[in-house]
Amino acid sequence: MRYLLLMVLVVGAVGCREPAPPIEGTEEPVWVEPDLIARSAVRPFPDATEVRLLVEGEITQDDLNPGFIEPEGRVLSADQRRAFERTLSAASYGEGDRAYSACFIPHHFFRYFDAQGRQVGQVAVCFCCYGVQAWPDLDLPVAPGADFVEFQFDEPALRALISSMELPVDINCGD
Repeated sequence: MRYLLLMVLVVGAVGCREPAPPIEGTEEPVWVEPDLIARSAVRPFPDATEVRLLVEGEITQDDLNPGFIEPEGRVLSADQRRAFERTLSAASYGEGDRAYSACFIPHHFFRYFDAQGRQVGQVAVCFCCYGVQAWPDLDLPVAPGADFVEFQFDEPALRALISSMELPVDINCGD
């Protein structure tokens, strides 16, 4: 038990580092914000005939594997699908530092199905770190002159859409 407590303290201390110092000779921070060159709409899996939203339940001490709130998922109407896909974008950036999701433990899964009912893709969303990922990977458009492209979602718009479906948004994100 003491060993476990010691490990928690050591890991906690390592995770609580001071921010990086300014670049020598300046008062500029080490982080260099990349310039947004362009933002492009993304429509994943356009040949899919159905999209279902699956939302994981909240993990508690009594239930470490709550599963999905609705195991078959909620089928999105054509309007809901359009509203969801309008929240997705590919952001092309110029030179600068890249930021990565802190946790990416998604609880919202938009699963795409073909006319035969086979899953052809998925977009997973984490509202805790604002990360989003598609499977299989999407061929995101990259603006000319861009150093990198990032798959993103409009958090307030997607939050509003999911809330309008009376499904939870903030799941295990902490306080």
